[in-house]
Amino acid sequence: MNPYELRADVESFLYREARLLDTQRFEEWLDLFTDDALYWAPAGRDDIDPTRHVSIIHDDKAAMGRRVKRLRSGFAFAQEPASRVHGSSLTSRWRRHPATETIAKSTA
Repeated sequence: MNPYELRADVESFLYREARLLDTQRFEEWLDLFTDDALYWAPAGRDDIDPTRHVSIIHDDKAAMGRRVKRLRSGFAFAQEPASRVHGSSLTSRWRRHPATETIAKSTA
């Protein structure tokens, strides 16, 4: 895959992810990720290490699944009423890892 195709694939993934979250299709969102996925949302703009900086979210796929289950349980009281999501334009940066993975970062 050439770099332009890879970039298009990464951006398509990020837009699809945002659309699924915006429409509360959490189970479909969870299915986007492999079992070894790590979902990290750093609290600070320049944070680079989740073990040394505060995180908004730092979950593996199992923890992501527990979040989805709690949201669907009716016992996520902080979500009554449900949070409103505001979509905005997305800026993405990505790089191909020397092995077989692609690391993508996005900001809204």
